[in-house]
Amino acid sequence: MGFDKIETRPLGKGSVEYGIIHGNRTLILIKSETDSLRHKHLQMAKALHEQIGATVICAPSPKTCSSEMQDYTLLREIINEKKGEPTLYFIGISSGALQGLFSATRQFGFKRLFLINMPLSPYIQRLKAALLRGDAHICFFYGEKASDNADIVCLHSAIHCLQYAPKKLVLSKKTVTLDIIPNTNRSFIKALVERISEE
Repeated sequence: MGFDKIETRPLGKGSVEYGIIHGNRTLILIKSETDSLRHKHLQMAKALHEQIGATVICAPSPKTCSSEMQDYTLLREIINEKKGEPTLYFIGISSGALQGLFSATRQFGFKRLFLINMPLSPYIQRLKAALLRGDAHICFFYGEKASDNADIVCLHSAIHCLQYAPKKLVLSKKTVTLDIIPNTNRSFIKALVERISEE
């Protein structure tokens, strides 16, 4: 079984393809780190659908230009097809996670962002700004081999600084979490299912 539907949208001089699996009113947008959909993205989408019943959209990250507008237009169309307001989750993988942190919460009311192996060190100030907005719960997942890398150090630094920010923001464990887990697709899927099922 593959995706229920492949949706193609124009982008620049070319196009971008989305994979969709239809399900219930839990709606998950997966932003990949590659410019085309891979088997591991289908595997993640299928697992989330089978175990949670979610509607899942897989969106690639084109190298030539941003597809952010196309992502959110498609998401809005699917939201409009649902009866009632769906519960929204964003899953970003590596460079695809950047969109989640920097723009997703401003576009839609995502209940939680799951950011996997996100490159943080070049974006420390933007990270702090995003955390200060506090629009959604943010869950950072890193593979266990990355536990002492610069991105983890940056994340700890950003949270520490914000705890003493002028706004006196208190970041609880429910607001920002960090999990170090085995760096495999299966482990990330298991962690995602567990976190979404807790809701």
